[in-house]
Amino acid sequence: MYVYLNGHLVPDKAATVSVFDRGFAYGDSLIETLKILQGHPVFFKDHFDRLRRAMEQAGFEAKLDGGALRNHAVSLAEANLVADGRLRLQLSRGVSESPGGFDPGGRLTPTLLITAEQFPGYPEEEYQKGASCVTVAANRGRYAAIKSASLLPTIIARREAVEASATEVIFTGGHGGLIEGSFTNIFFLCSGSLLTDCGGGSAGVGRRGQGKGDRHRL
Repeated sequence: MYVYLNGHLVPDKAATVSVFDRGFAYGDSLIETLKILQGHPVFFKDHFDRLRRAMEQAGFEAKLDGGALRNHAVSLAEANLVADGRLRLQLSRGVSESPGGFDPGGRLTPTLLITAEQFPGYPEEEYQKGASCVTVAANRGRYAAIKSASLLPTIIARREAVEASATEVIFTGGHGGLIEGSFTNIFFLCSGSLLTDCGGGSAGVGRRGQGKGDRHRL
């Protein structure tokens, strides 16, 4: 297996990141996970645009070239023989001059990691009969739209799903409304339209729209 790390294609076992990297120390990093079909990332521009919005909101100063990044992703998928699978981009703010502290300080050199692996999909039975879910009340906060590597609350919630023999966990707000799944978006089929509520959760690329109650005609 190979990974793309800071401009270089390297074997995964040879890839190293500083223990003082803020992505490791504080979860101070952004992520995007994409589907790979026939060796190419799906909806790459949409994911890249969302990553850039998150970078702006979180104050990341890294300069990324979308075209070059896509080419690296395709090359990585080819190197790992991944025709259909998933691609993960992780951009860390980098290593601070003063590692101990929440304030990142001055200009940093970001860390960019891309991985690509096979993913055969979920069990066929779930596509045919659906999947079981449990709900967890969680206020995702004003920064919920930023897809960061600070995923501990999601991991804990998924453990609750596993303990309940469920496939997925659905986050709900204080008002009881459904927000999103731990790795899924929520749609409702109603009179020939797909309805989704983009408020309170991450702006899933599959949703396309950005407003609450967006309608997607079938």
